[in-house]
Amino acid sequence: MNSFKKEEAVKEEETPKVEKKVTDEGEHFVGKMLSKVNIMGYVSKGLMVNLMPYLFFLMVFALLFIGKSYHSEKMIRAIDKTGKEIKELRSEYIASKSELMQKSKQSAVAGQIEKYGIKESTVPPQKIVLVSKIQN
Repeated sequence: MNSFKKEEAVKEEETPKVEKKVTDEGEHFVGKMLSKVNIMGYVSKGLMVNLMPYLFFLMVFALLFIGKSYHSEKMIRAIDKTGKEIKELRSEYIASKSELMQKSKQSAVAGQIEKYGIKESTVPPQKIVLVSKIQN
């Protein structure tokens, strides 16, 4: 082993190891993200600063798009619910209409009014004709 490397190894053993603690984790995260975005030095800090308004615009646009999709899904659920209610009300309407048709038949009405002592007329109705005096 090299004498220089031996000296460094001895110095490292002598110095107490102190762990680095990041006080602001947000800064550490942002630093990592910027270093990942700045791949191989293609993007400089000045260019990043110039692109920030566009990036914010894209983020707002993405948030609006997500909000619109949530709203449209909510509307689809409401439309489905309304469609189910319409089908239920239509079936209720048909049942009520058929019940009314059964109750309004002449035989059903005659049966209902027999309780009150009213009988169905067996004599057909006659047409009443008025003769005016002006014709003659």
